[in-house]
Amino acid sequence: MKKRNNIFTIIFISVTFIVQSCSTKSNNDVKKIIDQQNQIYMDGYNNQNSQMAVDLHTDDVFVMPPNSKILRDKQAVKKLIEDDIQNGVHDVVFTTLDLKVDGDYAYEVGISTMKIGATIDTGKYIVVWEKQKNGDWLIKADIWNTDLPK
Repeated sequence: MKKRNNIFTIIFISVTFIVQSCSTKSNNDVKKIIDQQNQIYMDGYNNQNSQMAVDLHTDDVFVMPPNSKILRDKQAVKKLIEDDIQNGVHDVVFTTLDLKVDGDYAYEVGISTMKIGATIDTGKYIVVWEKQKNGDWLIKADIWNTDLPK
């Protein structure tokens, strides 16, 4: 009986190790994908191509800009980004501080820097990413604010 329990314990530990290894690999794969998506988003702003950033949002997105109402569709998000670009937003950089993946959702916490004209603005953000049926990871919810005083 003792030998049987030892075998069960070894099998349980082995399966647990394999599952955790696969989960870590999967999380690393998702992090790489989200890093690539963030690069596309930054490139959209920095190349004055709002559509690049807009395409990274789900159709039922929640975008929560500072001092504004929640935006619930891509057209409203596109207008926001186009207004930012017209108001001189450039050199946008996102730095992920934490990323957790749970099934078809991931949450990202990070800091941002951007220039608005000659002003350098730093801030922080939280993004909820949702895996789509086609495997793409898109922004389901996005909220941010600035570190600049009012």
